[in-house]
Amino acid sequence: MLVLAIVGLWPWARAMGLRSWAELGWCRPAAGHWKLLGRGFLWGFVSLAAFAAVALLCGAKVGNFDHTPGEWGKRLASAALSGLFVGVLEETLFRGALFGGLRKGMAWPSALVVSSTIFALLHFLDRRPEPPAQVGWTSGLALLPRMVREIDDGRMFAAALGSLLVVGCFLALSYQRTGNLFFPLGLHAGWVFWMKLTGFITVAKPDAPGWLWGTGKLVDGWATFALLVLTFGIYLRWGQPAATGEPRRNE
Repeated sequence: MLVLAIVGLWPWARAMGLRSWAELGWCRPAAGHWKLLGRGFLWGFVSLAAFAAVALLCGAKVGNFDHTPGEWGKRLASAALSGLFVGVLEETLFRGALFGGLRKGMAWPSALVVSSTIFALLHFLDRRPEPPAQVGWTSGLALLPRMVREIDDGRMFAAALGSLLVVGCFLALSYQRTGNLFFPLGLHAGWVFWMKLTGFITVAKPDAPGWLWGTGKLVDGWATFALLVLTFGIYLRWGQPAATGEPRRNE
């Protein structure tokens, strides 16, 4: 699906009137852009680091720091590269192309809600179904329902959906405010970094309620949802990023 999204990125962008990398949110980086990238990473890093700290203090998880230097280096490098790769790819697709294209035809708050909803729902399509015996033109559509992740606990599903909606709105709003994707990229990378690291340095206690603390995905627990909402609220009130000299779009 990601390969198809990348292949279809440029035709979609041209159809939506986005005819350059700058209109997709990527411009030639300057000093101010690197500061936005670092600031975004700090926001994402601190917000999920707070989740790990709260889980440890509440006894829902126990620390697991007994790793060799080689294991630490490999995991930290993997988390950083994953954050960078996922951040660049998803920000280009969902904020640059989808949100950027939608706001050319509707008010940007409406485009923010629509793009964030699509972003959230697509994250539930992560199962790998068995291929059909015979492949036809409609096989892909028939497989879509079987790709939806099964979440038995409705509370965990609601937490995951709410968290992903907050994440999508947070990323889209930061793009709207800054006019480029450097801050959203850093924010996204900071979140992915901790999602890859939390399971390495902590172990969940068997009696910890999953609906509250979530699974290895983190976003399917209400504690993560509450911290994301709190972080987003702080950003709305005090987190206006430094201006980069670029005009804000469609405000």
